[in-house]
Amino acid sequence: MKHNNKGYSLVEMIAVLAILATMLGSAISLIGYMSGSKAKSAAYTIQSAINKARTEAMSKSTGSEGSVPGVRDVYLKIEQDSSNDFYVVLQSKTTEFREYLGNNRLEIQGGGNSIDKDHPLYIDFKRDTGSLYTHPATFDGITEITVKQGNVTYRVSFVRVTGKVSLSRG
Repeated sequence: MKHNNKGYSLVEMIAVLAILATMLGSAISLIGYMSGSKAKSAAYTIQSAINKARTEAMSKSTGSEGSVPGVRDVYLKIEQDSSNDFYVVLQSKTTEFREYLGNNRLEIQGGGNSIDKDHPLYIDFKRDTGSLYTHPATFDGITEITVKQGNVTYRVSFVRVTGKVSLSRG
């Protein structure tokens, strides 16, 4: 007795579609990782936060000087929390915000030193000139913050004397 089944069963069709959907999801995730979209977003967020913190520090409404003469109680901090997520935090007497930068797929460095749970990067601004400097001593003197995702690198460069910030890929 010959059975001549032509076509596919519904179960076979569903299995093929599930495999294709999984492959497509992986491909989309890989393309996002290779393009460095998270690194680009994090770098733009850092650049924007530096500009906002500098403006806040030079503002007349910010309050009195902090513990360092000539420096306002305005600082920017780039940190990694206990779940390995990176954040940028702007804090002053009148403003506080915390913005998500990305997860542990990013590598963020200040002057070649990695920013991690134990070593956040603090940036302070002088009120009169808008110039900036960093703390602690391991980050002192840096002129750029690099954000890497895979092979893609973005650089947030700044002129310490003026506080001018620029962003580049490379």
